[in-house]
Amino acid sequence: GADAPRAILIIDTLLLNEADLTAYDRSTAYQTRASCKVTLGDYAGGLDDFKAALDASGLPPNQAREVSRYIGYLHFDLGHYREAIDYLAPIAGPDSEDFRANLYLATAYVELGDYQSAEIYALRAAELKPENQQARAIVAKINDALGGSGELKQFEFDPV
Repeated sequence: GADAPRAILIIDTLLLNEADLTAYDRSTAYQTRASCKVTLGDYAGGLDDFKAALDASGLPPNQAREVSRYIGYLHFDLGHYREAIDYLAPIAGPDSEDFRANLYLATAYVELGDYQSAEIYALRAAELKPENQQARAIVAKINDALGGSGELKQFEFDPV
């Protein structure tokens, strides 16, 4: 955290000559600067830099997926629920092991009033971490909104 401002200055200097950088170097510079900005609480700046990292087209597929995940998380944290859905939907769902992506998607859909779409992600989040209070709360909220009519009514939590 304490080195983040200095790292940003160094990366800013590096990016002044970005025409001399490979696509990979440009992408990783933006990605690193984004991480520094997020560490400092500048989520909007981090979001812009993570997008620039993807736009530079220099990241290997696994790294690009991770950057997309961070973009989705930041959109969610900033209250941009539709954008969060766009970035997180490809990495969440019944086969996903990503608790946070499933929880955020369920919550984003609930925030937009789309309880039907939220249901599958809430169920997966609750399956992954049944002890998590946020997962329990979103399941209950969706159950209430759907009148206990969906798949979630069959989901039973063990007492914690």
